[in-house]
Amino acid sequence: KFDEWRTVHGNALHLLRLHNEREMTCRAQIEQVMGSYLARITSVASGWDLRPIALEALHVAEATNNQHFVVLSSLALGVAQFLVGEFQACEEQISTSLQVARTEKNPLDHESFYVSVAAESCLARGDTPAAIDKALEAIGIAHKGDAWFQSALAYTVLADALVRFGAPLAEASTAIAQAHGFVQRSGGNSLLPRLRESEARLAGRTDRAAMIAGLREAEAMWRQMGAPDPADRLANELGTKH
Repeated sequence: KFDEWRTVHGNALHLLRLHNEREMTCRAQIEQVMGSYLARITSVASGWDLRPIALEALHVAEATNNQHFVVLSSLALGVAQFLVGEFQACEEQISTSLQVARTEKNPLDHESFYVSVAAESCLARGDTPAAIDKALEAIGIAHKGDAWFQSALAYTVLADALVRFGAPLAEASTAIAQAHGFVQRSGGNSLLPRLRESEARLAGRTDRAAMIAGLREAEAMWRQMGAPDPADRLANELGTKH
Protein backbone atom coordinates (compact mmCIF):
# COMPACT_ATOMS: atom_id res chain seq x y z
CA LYS A 1 0.00 0.00 0.00
CA PHE A 2 2.58 2.50 -1.18
CA ASP A 3 0.08 5.33 -1.62
CA GLU A 4 -1.00 5.05 2.03
CA TRP A 5 2.63 4.74 3.11
CA ARG A 6 3.55 7.98 1.35
CA THR A 7 0.76 9.85 3.15
CA VAL A 8 1.49 8.47 6.61
CA HIS A 9 5.24 8.83 6.19
CA GLY A 10 4.88 12.42 4.98
CA ASN A 11 2.78 13.34 8.01
CA ALA A 12 5.28 11.70 10.36
CA LEU A 13 8.20 13.49 8.75
CA HIS A 14 6.37 16.83 9.09
CA LEU A 15 5.86 16.23 12.82
CA LEU A 16 9.47 15.21 13.33
CA ARG A 17 10.69 18.39 11.66
CA LEU A 18 8.18 20.48 13.63
CA HIS A 19 9.53 19.15 16.93
CA ASN A 20 13.17 19.24 15.79
CA GLU A 21 13.65 15.49 16.29
CA ARG A 22 16.82 15.45 14.23
CA GLU A 23 17.92 11.83 14.62
CA MET A 24 14.44 10.46 14.04
CA THR A 25 14.10 12.75 11.01
CA CYS A 26 17.32 11.22 9.71
CA ARG A 27 15.93 7.73 10.21
CA ALA A 28 12.67 8.67 8.47
CA GLN A 29 14.57 10.05 5.48
CA ILE A 30 16.57 6.84 5.17
CA GLU A 31 13.34 4.83 5.24
CA GLN A 32 11.87 7.18 2.63
CA VAL A 33 14.64 6.23 0.21
CA MET A 34 14.32 2.51 0.97
CA GLY A 35 10.55 2.59 0.55
CA SER A 36 10.85 4.51 -2.70
CA TYR A 37 13.19 1.84 -4.04
CA LEU A 38 10.62 -0.87 -3.28
CA ALA A 39 7.91 1.23 -4.94
CA ARG A 40 10.22 1.65 -7.97
CA ILE A 41 9.95 5.45 -7.79
CA THR A 42 12.42 6.89 -10.29
CA SER A 43 13.23 10.47 -11.18
CA VAL A 44 12.77 9.55 -14.84
CA ALA A 45 9.10 8.77 -14.26
CA SER A 46 8.19 11.05 -11.35
CA GLY A 47 10.77 13.83 -11.53
CA TRP A 48 11.47 13.20 -7.85
CA ASP A 49 15.17 13.26 -6.97
CA LEU A 50 15.82 11.63 -3.58
CA ARG A 51 19.52 12.48 -3.46
CA PRO A 52 18.92 15.73 -1.50
CA ILE A 53 16.87 13.75 1.05
CA ALA A 54 19.70 11.25 1.54
CA LEU A 55 22.31 14.02 1.73
CA GLU A 56 20.28 15.89 4.33
CA ALA A 57 20.07 12.71 6.40
CA LEU A 58 23.83 12.28 6.08
CA HIS A 59 24.51 15.86 7.19
CA VAL A 60 22.22 15.45 10.22
CA ALA A 61 23.92 12.17 11.15
CA GLU A 62 27.33 13.81 10.91
CA ALA A 63 26.21 16.85 12.91
CA THR A 64 24.84 14.66 15.71
CA ASN A 65 27.90 12.38 15.56
CA ASN A 66 25.74 9.31 15.05
CA GLN A 67 27.99 6.88 13.19
CA HIS A 68 25.20 4.33 12.83
CA PHE A 69 23.08 6.78 10.85
CA VAL A 70 26.12 8.13 9.01
CA VAL A 71 26.64 4.71 7.44
CA LEU A 72 22.93 4.09 6.81
CA SER A 73 22.39 7.49 5.21
CA SER A 74 25.50 6.94 3.07
CA LEU A 75 23.97 3.67 1.89
CA ALA A 76 20.65 5.42 1.28
CA LEU A 77 22.49 7.93 -0.90
CA GLY A 78 23.67 5.02 -3.04
CA VAL A 79 20.07 3.87 -3.44
CA ALA A 80 18.99 7.41 -4.37
CA GLN A 81 21.72 7.49 -6.98
CA PHE A 82 20.39 4.24 -8.43
CA LEU A 83 16.91 5.75 -8.67
CA VAL A 84 18.18 8.67 -10.76
CA GLY A 85 20.20 6.41 -13.04
CA GLU A 86 23.68 7.15 -11.65
CA PHE A 87 24.60 3.49 -11.63
CA GLN A 88 28.38 3.67 -11.34
CA ALA A 89 28.11 6.22 -8.53
CA CYS A 90 25.54 4.01 -6.81
CA GLU A 91 27.79 0.97 -6.83
CA GLU A 92 30.81 2.93 -5.61
CA GLN A 93 28.79 4.59 -2.85
CA ILE A 94 27.32 1.32 -1.60
CA SER A 95 30.67 -0.49 -1.80
CA THR A 96 32.48 2.21 0.19
CA SER A 97 29.74 2.47 2.80
CA LEU A 98 29.49 -1.29 3.26
CA GLN A 99 33.25 -1.47 3.70
CA VAL A 100 32.95 0.97 6.61
CA ALA A 101 30.02 -0.97 8.06
CA ARG A 102 31.88 -4.27 7.82
CA THR A 103 35.02 -2.82 9.37
CA GLU A 104 33.07 -1.40 12.29
CA LYS A 105 30.65 -4.36 12.33
CA ASN A 106 27.78 -1.87 12.47
CA PRO A 107 25.21 -1.47 11.00
CA LEU A 108 24.89 -4.71 9.05
CA ASP A 109 21.22 -5.62 9.57
CA HIS A 110 20.35 -4.46 6.02
CA GLU A 111 23.61 -5.50 4.38
CA SER A 112 21.98 -7.87 1.91
CA PHE A 113 19.40 -5.24 0.91
CA TYR A 114 22.10 -2.85 -0.26
CA VAL A 115 24.11 -5.55 -2.03
CA SER A 116 20.91 -6.40 -3.91
CA VAL A 117 20.56 -2.76 -4.96
CA ALA A 118 24.15 -2.83 -6.21
CA ALA A 119 23.36 -6.01 -8.14
CA GLU A 120 20.36 -4.35 -9.74
CA SER A 121 22.53 -1.35 -10.62
CA CYS A 122 24.94 -3.67 -12.44
CA LEU A 123 21.99 -5.11 -14.33
CA ALA A 124 20.67 -1.65 -15.23
CA ARG A 125 23.95 -0.63 -16.82
CA GLY A 126 24.15 -3.87 -18.78
CA ASP A 127 26.66 -5.92 -16.80
CA THR A 128 24.50 -8.98 -16.27
CA PRO A 129 27.28 -11.38 -15.09
CA ALA A 130 28.26 -8.89 -12.37
CA ALA A 131 24.60 -8.55 -11.42
CA ILE A 132 24.28 -12.31 -11.02
CA ASP A 133 27.43 -12.48 -8.88
CA LYS A 134 26.22 -9.63 -6.66
CA ALA A 135 22.76 -11.16 -6.30
CA LEU A 136 24.30 -14.48 -5.23
CA GLU A 137 26.44 -12.58 -2.71
CA ALA A 138 23.31 -10.90 -1.35
CA ILE A 139 21.57 -14.28 -1.06
CA GLY A 140 24.46 -15.70 0.95
CA ILE A 141 24.46 -12.73 3.33
CA ALA A 142 20.69 -12.87 3.81
CA HIS A 143 20.69 -16.61 4.46
CA LYS A 144 23.45 -16.25 7.01
CA GLY A 145 21.37 -13.73 8.95
CA ASP A 146 18.01 -15.48 8.45
CA ALA A 147 16.74 -12.28 6.82
CA TRP A 148 13.74 -13.62 4.93
CA PHE A 149 12.65 -10.47 3.12
CA GLN A 150 16.20 -9.69 2.09
CA SER A 151 16.50 -13.24 0.75
CA ALA A 152 13.31 -12.64 -1.23
CA LEU A 153 14.69 -9.40 -2.66
CA ALA A 154 18.04 -10.95 -3.57
CA TYR A 155 16.36 -13.89 -5.33
CA THR A 156 14.06 -11.45 -7.15
CA VAL A 157 17.04 -9.52 -8.49
CA LEU A 158 18.76 -12.80 -9.38
CA ALA A 159 15.68 -13.99 -11.27
CA ASP A 160 15.52 -10.74 -13.22
CA ALA A 161 19.21 -11.04 -14.11
CA LEU A 162 18.93 -14.69 -15.14
CA VAL A 163 15.93 -13.99 -17.36
CA ARG A 164 17.71 -11.03 -18.93
CA PHE A 165 20.87 -13.12 -19.39
CA GLY A 166 19.00 -15.88 -21.18
CA ALA A 167 19.82 -18.47 -18.53
CA PRO A 168 18.28 -21.95 -18.88
CA LEU A 169 14.59 -22.14 -18.09
CA ALA A 170 15.10 -24.41 -15.07
CA GLU A 171 17.69 -22.10 -13.50
CA ALA A 172 15.58 -18.96 -13.88
CA SER A 173 12.42 -20.76 -12.73
CA THR A 174 14.20 -22.02 -9.61
CA ALA A 175 15.25 -18.47 -8.66
CA ILE A 176 11.68 -17.23 -9.12
CA ALA A 177 10.33 -20.10 -7.01
CA GLN A 178 12.88 -19.39 -4.26
CA ALA A 179 11.87 -15.73 -4.26
CA HIS A 180 8.20 -16.65 -3.95
CA GLY A 181 9.00 -18.93 -1.04
CA PHE A 182 10.73 -16.17 0.91
CA VAL A 183 7.99 -13.68 0.02
CA GLN A 184 5.49 -16.03 1.64
CA ARG A 185 7.68 -16.47 4.72
CA SER A 186 8.33 -12.75 5.14
CA GLY A 187 5.08 -11.23 3.92
CA GLY A 188 7.09 -9.11 1.49
CA ASN A 189 4.30 -8.83 -1.08
CA SER A 190 5.78 -5.67 -2.60
CA LEU A 191 8.02 -7.97 -4.64
CA LEU A 192 5.19 -9.92 -6.26
CA PRO A 193 4.74 -7.63 -9.30
CA ARG A 194 8.46 -7.88 -10.04
CA LEU A 195 8.27 -11.65 -9.89
CA ARG A 196 5.21 -11.67 -12.14
CA GLU A 197 7.13 -9.62 -14.67
CA SER A 198 10.07 -12.04 -14.57
CA GLU A 199 7.68 -14.97 -15.05
CA ALA A 200 6.07 -13.21 -17.99
CA ARG A 201 9.37 -12.44 -19.70
CA LEU A 202 10.52 -16.00 -19.15
CA ALA A 203 7.31 -17.32 -20.72
CA GLY A 204 7.82 -14.85 -23.54
CA ARG A 205 10.75 -16.87 -24.84
CA THR A 206 8.24 -19.21 -26.45
CA ASP A 207 4.85 -17.54 -26.06
CA ARG A 208 4.50 -13.82 -26.72
CA ALA A 209 0.81 -13.81 -25.79
CA ALA A 210 1.64 -15.25 -22.38
CA MET A 211 4.27 -12.57 -21.88
CA ILE A 212 1.87 -9.75 -22.71
CA ALA A 213 -0.80 -11.19 -20.41
CA GLY A 214 1.72 -11.54 -17.59
CA LEU A 215 3.03 -8.00 -18.01
CA ARG A 216 -0.52 -6.68 -17.88
CA GLU A 217 -1.05 -8.58 -14.64
CA ALA A 218 2.14 -7.08 -13.21
CA GLU A 219 1.00 -3.61 -14.24
CA ALA A 220 -2.35 -4.12 -12.51
CA MET A 221 -0.61 -5.36 -9.35
CA TRP A 222 1.58 -2.25 -9.22
CA ARG A 223 -1.44 0.03 -9.62
CA GLN A 224 -3.33 -1.80 -6.89
CA MET A 225 -0.33 -1.28 -4.59
CA GLY A 226 -0.27 2.46 -5.30
CA ALA A 227 2.98 2.36 -7.29
CA PRO A 228 2.31 4.25 -10.55
CA ASP A 229 5.91 4.54 -11.80
CA PRO A 230 6.53 0.85 -12.59
CA ALA A 231 2.91 0.46 -13.73
CA ASP A 232 3.33 3.30 -16.24
CA ARG A 233 6.61 1.80 -17.46
CA LEU A 234 4.84 -1.46 -18.28
CA ALA A 235 1.88 0.37 -19.81
CA ASN A 236 4.23 2.28 -22.09
CA GLU A 237 5.91 -0.95 -23.12
CA LEU A 238 2.56 -2.54 -23.87
CA GLY A 239 1.29 0.53 -25.68
CA THR A 240 -1.73 0.97 -23.42
CA LYS A 241 -3.08 4.26 -22.04
CA HIS A 242 -4.07 5.08 -18.46
